[in-house]
Amino acid sequence: MSQIKASLTHENSQIMGYHFTLVKKNEEFVSFEELVEAVRIMGDYKIDEETKTVSSIIGNQQFAICWIKGIVFSQNVDSPEFCKRFVSIGQKLNGRIRGDEMETYLPDGSYYTHEDDLREVENYQKYANKRVKWRKILSFLKIIVLIVIIIVFIYKITNIS
Repeated sequence: MSQIKASLTHENSQIMGYHFTLVKKNEEFVSFEELVEAVRIMGDYKIDEETKTVSSIIGNQQFAICWIKGIVFSQNVDSPEFCKRFVSIGQKLNGRIRGDEMETYLPDGSYYTHEDDLREVENYQKYANKRVKWRKILSFLKIIVLIVIIIVFIYKITNIS
């Protein structure tokens, strides 16, 4: 397994605020009841049966873990402590927590590319490389069109006299 560990924090010591998803082998789903049982490790939590969310207050911030049709996720996370708790919940549910950029988080806050995600990461990188290549080609074509327009304009100005 390839491990590319790095810190959750950036230069300004803030965790990135984006989407975390609980991922299980073979894309298994999690029942809301399983989530509620696993989330008891968070300590102070509130269960909302109607919206299928479990929320917790850490320090002076409230965080929610959402459940929709077996998929467990959290958005706009900016707390390393919450991330660690979410990783623990994922482990209790025999899963792992994955970020937007296909990185899998560990309890200590570091992350790596999980072997199950390598193909998807490679496909994304190929797609991104193709987009960069096409952007360069389009930029070059725009320059050529602009040059042709300028030449035509100059030609018309010089032939008017």
